[in-house]
Amino acid sequence: MKKLSSILLMAGLMFLLAACGSDNASSTDSKDTSSKKTEQQEQAKEESSSDTSKLTTEQKKEIYEHTEDEFGDYFLIGAYTEEGQDGDYSFLSASFDNFTVHTIPTLVEIDLNDESKEMEQFSGKDTVRAIVLEIESENDNDYNFSYEGKATAVTDTGAELTGFTSPDSTLAKEYKEEDYGEYGYIYFLLDDISAEPKELEITFEAPQRDGEPISEPQTVKQDNYIPGQDMEI
Repeated sequence: MKKLSSILLMAGLMFLLAACGSDNASSTDSKDTSSKKTEQQEQAKEESSSDTSKLTTEQKKEIYEHTEDEFGDYFLIGAYTEEGQDGDYSFLSASFDNFTVHTIPTLVEIDLNDESKEMEQFSGKDTVRAIVLEIESENDNDYNFSYEGKATAVTDTGAELTGFTSPDSTLAKEYKEEDYGEYGYIYFLLDDISAEPKELEITFEAPQRDGEPISEPQTVKQDNYIPGQDMEI
């Protein structure tokens, strides 16, 4: 399940490395320069809130956890999860017979790369905001079936969203009985670039065997939202 937290962990690792670099550089920079940079970062946080429309990619990197992935620069706005006593974050799971998907939904803003801007889903936009399901599946069925990774979502803001799997995902496929599991992303694009839903309900369509669903669709809900800046990564 370690892969399942890669958006969070990769971003945290990148910022850890960046922090180390900053510490090394501080030995040659003046204290005034370091203090001024900190003040600028704090000011940017206060001014931005969840409205990032006036921020550049570089400014966002100063505020949000950041990583680069298949569509461009990803910024962690928040996550739909709860923190346990051991410091781990809880997963949402949906099970179909002996096939299960696990995810920690995250709210991200993506500054799209040039290739992604040409994709039909993004309609030529430069920046999008999306709820991303980073999914790991587990399969213990003793028969073959197909899974298309179809899901819909409803937020507390009333948005009804249809997800799509990313091109790099291996999640949607024909599963053989010897296939243990796969990994991939499902994206729900938000129309409002400043939207920050606080609740999320997801309905996963069931896999199919011989053209028929192996079970009923599964709906899971997370009422807890943690802003990215409040997460301990």
